[in-house]
Amino acid sequence: MVGSTTSPCGTDALKATRDFFIALLDLTVGYRPDFGFPGYWLYAGDARSCI
Repeated sequence: MVGSTTSPCGTDALKATRDFFIALLDLTVGYRPDFGFPGYWLYAGDARSCI
């Protein structure tokens, strides 16, 4: 993404996007390795289901 100020997920509003999916799909924030850029792994139900 040359010249872009967005995060790898394609949005400048990372926390708002996280909150949207948490509210919409009843997800929880879970473990995410440090990839060197911001982001979240969201889990549905058991901790093995990650989106």
